[in-house]
Amino acid sequence: MKQPNYKWLPLLALFSGARISELAGLTLSEVYKSSGVWVMYVPASRAKTENSVREIPVHRALVELGFLNYVEEVRSAQPLNNLVFPELVSKSRLEKCGGDLREIDFSKNGGRIFGEYLDEDFINIRDRKKVFHSFRSTFINRLTNVNGTHPAHIMGIVGHIDNAKIDFSSPHFKTYQQKKPIQLLKQSIDRLNYPFLDLSFITN
Repeated sequence: MKQPNYKWLPLLALFSGARISELAGLTLSEVYKSSGVWVMYVPASRAKTENSVREIPVHRALVELGFLNYVEEVRSAQPLNNLVFPELVSKSRLEKCGGDLREIDFSKNGGRIFGEYLDEDFINIRDRKKVFHSFRSTFINRLTNVNGTHPAHIMGIVGHIDNAKIDFSSPHFKTYQQKKPIQLLKQSIDRLNYPFLDLSFITN
């Protein structure tokens, strides 16, 4: 956790189900309140699909761990690149791409560092299928198992529309389901918890 992104990217993924490419390039203007709910916005420039452009409610655990406080500290520092994780792009790298952040792969370093972390002897996860993207699978399946969580809410949070388990070509989803209010998505995402997870060692 020598850099803020080493600490926050795994936590953000665990409590949002977002892809590392969606999280690592977050700008300060993409963390804001929408209808009274703190969200992280994924723009088309970082979205994998059209459905991936979305607002993701900030989970209550992230608030308690100090993520919004961290964002405000960075905002006050006014980094040149306007990134939530400004250490990911140096001034020279920013100049090299002409100031266009869309030219930069923010996720490469974070994914590599996390992979090395998993290989450490005190963790010792050697399964090649267990990677940073596994957080997305964990989030989706864990939230699916919470009683009363509507699949349309989960899809809205993670930016999915296709799912082999449900026939989304039916009129129920194709015609009648509309975009869900961010307040409802916030209620759903906050139902997710990991009772076995001890985060007490993480300080703001």
